[in-house]
Amino acid sequence: MRNETQASIGLDKLVFSCSSTVNDNFDEAVKYDSKLTLEPQLTFGNTTLTQTMDMSHRYKYSYSVDFNNKKMGQIDFEQFGFSWKDRIRFSLDNTVFYNNTQCYLPDVMNDLNLKIENYTNIDIAIDSYNFNSEQVLRRNLKNKENQVRIFHEIIRDRTKTIDNITYFNKGSLNNSFKVRSVSIKDKKETKEYFVYDKLEEIDYSDKSYILEFHKTKNPDLKNIYRGEIRLNYDAIKYYENEVIKKLITLDDLLYKEFLYSMFTYHLKTIISIKNANKKEIQLVPCPILMSLEGI
Repeated sequence: MRNETQASIGLDKLVFSCSSTVNDNFDEAVKYDSKLTLEPQLTFGNTTLTQTMDMSHRYKYSYSVDFNNKKMGQIDFEQFGFSWKDRIRFSLDNTVFYNNTQCYLPDVMNDLNLKIENYTNIDIAIDSYNFNSEQVLRRNLKNKENQVRIFHEIIRDRTKTIDNITYFNKGSLNNSFKVRSVSIKDKKETKEYFVYDKLEEIDYSDKSYILEFHKTKNPDLKNIYRGEIRLNYDAIKYYENEVIKKLITLDDLLYKEFLYSMFTYHLKTIISIKNANKKEIQLVPCPILMSLEGI
């Protein structure tokens, strides 16, 4: 399994809340200086902010963020209806996880005088060209010889509807199950394990850069099978406080060893399957763990 063409791991989503490390930072200046409010573009060191729009309409001010002309993401601040309006939301652009620009994020934070207060969303993905995580999960859930544990509860009644699991499928008139996905999430939706055909998703989404990224690793690729752990604030905060007992840093998120440890910990809390011999079944491939390498 430890082969570059077998599997890779990396972030696929990162959203966090941050605050200013100095008084009268750019966000305060924008809010109270009418001239800056009308300025379409602001520059701080190597970082440029360009006015844009929050598509959710939850924030009064929104700017796209570029570092040395490389798109990094979007910041939003002054959230409507909240008393703590000093917080700034930073959402990374999905491309940074596939073009080796994630490493510039600390420089951006320094240019903007920002520090992270907490993480809102962290998605970690394991992609493989020959290990179909969805198929492995589905078949082992169906195998009556296996012991299935979901969120620490062993499922003893195989006829019972399990609310935590959602099966998705689509396809042709001849085969309605041609494309399948499985989602397992807790009732509060703080964490989710989602397995699906990434190549099929790339085909209809505007994410050709992900396909190009994988082609550099495996030019003859025919499949991209994805297993994804999606974490929200509560799950992340618990992991920091109770598991690793430290705050997650941006440097941590560059290291594949750290991401893999975080992925496997949460996967086991969500779903674990043992065969008739009580041996744990491997649900995802082991990715190559070379730090500071693109996904």
